[in-house]
Amino acid sequence: MQWQQLLGAEARGKLPHALLLTGPEGIGLDHFAACLAARLLCSEATASAGACGTCRNCRLYHSGNHPDFQQLQPEEKGKQIRIDSVREMIDYVHLSSQYGGYKVVVIDPADAMNRHTANSLLKTLEEPPPDSLLLLLTHRPSFLPVTVRSRCQRISFNPAGTEQATAWLKQQLGSEDAEFASLLALAQGGPLKLLELFREKHETCPGLLLEDLRRIRRGAADPVGTAQRWLDWG
Repeated sequence: MQWQQLLGAEARGKLPHALLLTGPEGIGLDHFAACLAARLLCSEATASAGACGTCRNCRLYHSGNHPDFQQLQPEEKGKQIRIDSVREMIDYVHLSSQYGGYKVVVIDPADAMNRHTANSLLKTLEEPPPDSLLLLLTHRPSFLPVTVRSRCQRISFNPAGTEQATAWLKQQLGSEDAEFASLLALAQGGPLKLLELFREKHETCPGLLLEDLRRIRRGAADPVGTAQRWLDWG
């Protein structure tokens, strides 16, 4: 739905200059932003399809060398985005496109900007260069100043239906575990977040998750406290 909405706006020449993509962790905001950036930079994309994946622009994008694409992130996970980096990005987006199409910038996570840094974007958001798109990604939109949020079109993503997400997780993990619906609740409905917990934590993670769920069902553990402990576990 969100994809078709944006493709339709682009086809009418009405694509907003700044999008604020929001949703719970594990919902795939970064994947959506990457697909949209690739689509806008592709020289062979049709009105109803994604990037072709084979043209020169697509090859440059996927190799990380497209001159009309930039991604702005903290230098280290958990750190703030430096204001100098934002100022450099602003200068970059005001330059002419190298290939005559869109210039796309992804800021992920946008809430890694402090208030002063985020507000440095205001002039660019108010007077955007032509054929430019800023994609601000955040799981915590309330951490961004209202002045920034009000100048972006918000695109919200909700968790997939439990049945659909559970079927996908079973396919990814090769498991028929009947507890996936409950585990999704611990992951705030984000299947990618749950997949990360299974794949990137130590090998006993699935067993620990299931044991905590069983303790909750027996009334031997606090559901809210248990969920928060897993969400904070890093």
